[in-house]
Amino acid sequence: MRLEAETLLDHIESFSPEDWAQPNTSFHQEWLHIGIVYQSATAIYCISSLQSLGILPITAKLSAMQFSHGERLFVALKTAVSFPSVRKFMLWPFVVAGVEAAHHSIYEKDWVEEQLTLLSKDAGSSSPLKAITVLKAFWLKERGSWDDCFDVPNAFIS
Repeated sequence: MRLEAETLLDHIESFSPEDWAQPNTSFHQEWLHIGIVYQSATAIYCISSLQSLGILPITAKLSAMQFSHGERLFVALKTAVSFPSVRKFMLWPFVVAGVEAAHHSIYEKDWVEEQLTLLSKDAGSSSPLKAITVLKAFWLKERGSWDDCFDVPNAFIS
């Protein structure tokens, strides 16, 4: 199983948001940021969840990869939310960023909470508010694992 997990991470890493966004198209910047956001969120999700299951080991290399994708995710999300057409499709990446924010400062946590609140208003859905409740409980645990955040089934769907 470890080999399959490592192969999966290699596929995620080899994805090129730049190629996927198709340069010289009218919505290139929007698609580029969607690709970056989802690549980094997917990498963080895979590393975190597969380590939590014991399929991937906790290594310096994977920690560095997760940290790098965390930094990249925050930067890309900050740009992605400036596109009104993109903002509404960022719930899952914001939840992943919220889990990652547990390893960052209060500013990242506050920013994720603010953005999820705005997303709730924009989308007319309570799902982002439900995500905030789960994330705040997780942040209080200080440095918990992926499964500590999602210790019960959560579907952020209203």
